Amino acid sequence: MRYRVLVQAPARRQLEEITRRIAADSPAHAAAWLARMLESVGSLSRFPLRSPEAPEAHLRGRCVRVHVVGDYLVRFTVLGREVRILNVRHGARQPPRA
Repeated sequence: MRYRVLVQAPARRQLEEITRRIAADSPAHAAAWLARMLESVGSLSRFPLRSPEAPEAHLRGRCVRVHVVGDYLVRFTVLGREVRILNVRHGARQPPRA
């Protein structure tokens, strides 16, 4: 079964901001990073349940999963046949609060 992957507005803004920060030093690296990130996030359309629950998932009252892409953590939920990307953060940052 294939899932539809939807990047929610906050995650889209985070991807844009991260890409801008990387591009300040290297536009080519930023483009490669974004392509790699989008390819990896797109792979969630096949097997999203392979990703474990996020450590703070219990605080949100719903099943939040985390997908690791390099140094970044992509948090998402699976609702029916949709994967909703909630946020993208560097792994060294504090987890989002409930």
